Amino acid sequence: MIRKYRQLKKLSQEELAEEINISWRQLQRIEQNEEKTRITTFKKIVKVLNIPDNEIIVYYLLLYLILEFQFIISFIYYIPINYIPKSIYIIWSFGMIL
Repeated sequence: MIRKYRQLKKLSQEELAEEINISWRQLQRIEQNEEKTRITTFKKIVKVLNIPDNEIIVYYLLLYLILEFQFIISFIYYIPINYIPKSIYIIWSFGMIL
């Protein structure tokens, strides 16, 4: 979501990172969901990129559903969570399977 809005604004990672006062590497990790961010940093990103509230809610709701699905599948089938392909989460979250 962050990368999408950054690219719509035609900002590089370096430019956005400078505007919100973090390193470009930290922004890169946030965009790739490799790192959690503090709420203050997230608020700055949302403000600079003008991300609509409803987009944020939908994104995090889908993320929550994906994590819940991951837990349920791993519990039912005794599959370690890191072995479940992410494509299954995306398909399931849109109601295409199950």
